[in-house]
This record gives sequence, C-alpha cells and structure tokens, in this order.
Amino acid sequence: MVISLRNNSLILLSSVLLACGGGSNSGAGVSSISTQSIMATPSLGKVSQVKIEVYQADGESLLASSIIGGEGNAEISIEGYEGPILAKLTALENAKYFDEALATTIDLPEGLILHALSSSVNDIAITPLTELAYQYALVLDSFPLSTASALMLNDAIKSVFAPNLASILSAPVLLGDTAVNSLADDDAGNYALVLAALALLGDDDTSGQPAIATLKALAQDIVDGRVDGRKNDEAITNLPYNSFMSDFNMALKDAAATYAYQGDTNKSNVSDMILVLREPETGTSTAEDCSQTWQLVDGLAYQMVYEVTNLDNGIKTTTSSDTTTKSGVEFNGEQTFEARSVVEVVSSIAPDQVFESVDQRYFSAAEINARLLTHGFVETTMQDGFNIETIESNTPGALSRFDLSRGDSYSQTFQQRRKVEANGVPVQDASTEVEYEILYEGRETIIVPAGAFEACKFSLYNGPRKESVSDGAIIEIAGGEKGSDIWISSGSGLLLRQLVGQTEELLLEATIADEAITGN
Repeated sequence: MVISLRNNSLILLSSVLLACGGGSNSGAGVSSISTQSIMATPSLGKVSQVKIEVYQADGESLLASSIIGGEGNAEISIEGYEGPILAKLTALENAKYFDEALATTIDLPEGLILHALSSSVNDIAITPLTELAYQYALVLDSFPLSTASALMLNDAIKSVFAPNLASILSAPVLLGDTAVNSLADDDAGNYALVLAALALLGDDDTSGQPAIATLKALAQDIVDGRVDGRKNDEAITNLPYNSFMSDFNMALKDAAATYAYQGDTNKSNVSDMILVLREPETGTSTAEDCSQTWQLVDGLAYQMVYEVTNLDNGIKTTTSSDTTTKSGVEFNGEQTFEARSVVEVVSSIAPDQVFESVDQRYFSAAEINARLLTHGFVETTMQDGFNIETIESNTPGALSRFDLSRGDSYSQTFQQRRKVEANGVPVQDASTEVEYEILYEGRETIIVPAGAFEACKFSLYNGPRKESVSDGAIIEIAGGEKGSDIWISSGSGLLLRQLVGQTEELLLEATIADEAITGN
C-alpha cells in the first residue's frame, strides 16, 4: 500500500456509519433483573452539592437519582434494568468544585450539566472526558445507545485524551479531598493527573473557573471529531490553549509537580487529535470494499483537496489536485492506467504563494480481485527557476491488497528507482530495495473535514532497506518501526487520513465526476 502524502483517492458513495446508535439496545429494558447498586463519582476535582440522574439507553427514561453532598460520590440503586445507561450531573444552588488550576474549592455554576455514558449498569465517573464522549455521541446521533456504541465512544475519547487509562469511567482520585496529598501511578492517580492538566490549560482564563473554561472550549472543539481549535471550520474564540497537544503535554508536567505525581507523565502524553470509533475486538470485518481499484477507469475525472499538518509546529500545507485517468499507457515496461493531476500547493507560512506541479501516476490491476499495483510516478514542478522532473518506478509494482480479514497482514519486497533532473541535468539516480509489512487493523468510523466515513485502517511497518546511489555507495537502513497509519473509506477507497510520524494528512474535499463526496 504505497500511498504518498498527496493525491491518491476516491469514493463512489457507500455504506453506513459503523453501528453507533439506533436499532437494538443490546437487551436494554425493564425485566425481572434484581436491583443493582452503582457508585457515581463526579470530578473536576472533588464536587459537592450536585444531583445525579441515571437514564436508560434512550437518554430520556429515568431510572434513579441521588444527591451528592460533601462526600464526593453517591451509591445509586438501579432496579430491574440492564443495558447501556446515561448519567447526568446537575449543579445545585450551592454546588462547589475543587479547581486543580487554582488549587482551591470554588463555586460550580448552578445548572451546569455533565454527562457520562456506560455500556452497562456499572460504577461510573462523571468528568470532563465523559462529557466529551457525550458531546461526540450527539454529533453521531448515537441515541439510543447500544453496548457497542457506548464502548466505542468512551474509547475514542480515552485514546486521544487519556491513553494511559484503562477507562474514562473509572473513578479518579478526588483532588480537593483533605485525605489526598499525592497522586499514585495507578488508574485513579493517572486520571486525576489528566483532569488537573486540563484545568491548568485554562489557568489564564478571565472567568476565574479554569477547569470549566477548558471543558467549554473542548466541548466546542470536539464536535467535528478533531481537536484543532476549530468548530466545523470556524475558529473558536477565547481558547485556553494555542496548540492543544503541546500545551496539554506541558500541563501534565506542571500538574505532576503541583500534585506530587509518582509516575512518568510521558505515558499520559497525547499524540493524536482525531477521534475514531473502533471496531470491537471481537469484530470480523474484511477490507474488500475498501479496494482502491476505483481509479482504473478510462476518462474518470476527480478533484481532491488535502491538508498536510506538521503536528510538532502546526504548519499546514494545502494540496489541491484536478485529475483525469487514461488507459493503455506504458510505464516501466507495463501497460497501466495513468492518472494525470494538475496540483497546486499552498503553505500556511506563505499563503499568497502557490506552487504548481504536474503529477502522472501509474496503476494496474493485479490478477486477483481487490488488488492494485502501483508502478510509480512522474512529477514535474518549477522551483527557484528550475524545471525539476522526478521519476520513481517500482519493480515489480508495489502491491496493495484488500482481500484481508481483520488482523491479516502481508509483506512485499520490490526495487524502487528514483531519478531527478533539474533543467535536464541529472541530480539524483538511486535504487532502493524496499521491504515492508501491512496490517489490516479493522474498521473505524472517522470524521475528517470532508465528512464522516466508515473506514478500513491499515498500519505499515518498514522492513530493512538498502539504497544504492549513483556513486556506487550503499546505504543500509534497519527496519522494524511503524511507517504510517492509513485510513481508507469503505465503499471503494477514498484516502481519508494518513499519519506518518508527526505529519498528518486529512481529506478536506472530494468531487468525483462532478459529484461532491461528503461521507458514507
């Protein structure tokens, strides 16, 4: 699956979102089930004088309620029900919370509401992270909840904001409790550390309620499935963070120092600002309907816009391409389909400058269905007064396989030759023996700027490489590390997202045969 950070993709409209709501409630409902007791633990840190209500999977049918006073949690009895639940916290007139950024207890605004989702009747925490899972559920129209949807929503938030936790529903240490003087390196301590770091992000907020300021900002930021300071492409005003990833990771260190955390804050660092709903571990999906053989159509026309972001420094590059395909073109001794693209590139550093190039990429079908061969490309661009031509060819063609079940992988080796000329003068001629393994991870629902899609996720692991350059020198590179994560739309193969180290590519817009693609 050789996918470069540019111009490779399509969908011909397809399927539905990964089951995330509606339909079955996985057995939810009233029956002869005995009474169950659950412990509800809210935290911003420690919260008092709030009402807790527990609802059935529809989010409307009340099961039970309780008041939390100074004890910080409440045991609630649920009678005759099994299935997913929604917990709702409402701040009462005299509600208080311990703000970790201020290191003191202050007023919790009356009427403020937080939520938490659970896949079953079990103990439940109610925190800013569980509220984000609820907000994401609203975006994806996930009510009534199913067991799978509740699990996936909570996991999506955990994976981005709290990778060091087992669950965002586990009870955190309640900072503000007089008995707490340090944070252990365990699930409860790690959770409290994350909540404290979120509060510290809002330390300079003028409202005097840092933890709530951060929560309100993230509740807006999360609705498009990306933590990027924007809500559906509109900038959010008065954000308490500049770059969430870097600011949060710094705040973790500050929180660790303030609250005597005993563990390694690096384990709680965030590294991915896209939310995804993953296929359950028991899932048995296949990748066949994510095949990219769509591009093997003579005369097909399509337009793509991608955004490439350096996650370390926030620099963005927008790449727009207008492509047509042609059959029966010979390249590297093979009969191929040529996809010819006129490409425009604009960087956020110099938005008034537009760089143009012409790309010609060459593909063919493998003998077995749902397999694609990528033979290489020719790229021509003008740069600093030079006409630069790059030719890259694969022998044999690099294979992309989609006849895979979840957990299947395949390996391949091929020779890749790269030649570069500037104004007709050779500047590079190198041949590399490429080896890698591709793993089909399963299905994920992902929201990118172009829309919400069900996708196949693949991970590429680099093998050892041996590069021969024009002067006869040989460069050997050890393999074994992950090269990239790739998300391809089900339904025929639109490249939605690619993550290579700290470089991320997202689909902004796609138009196929004059039809805009906005999700599947």
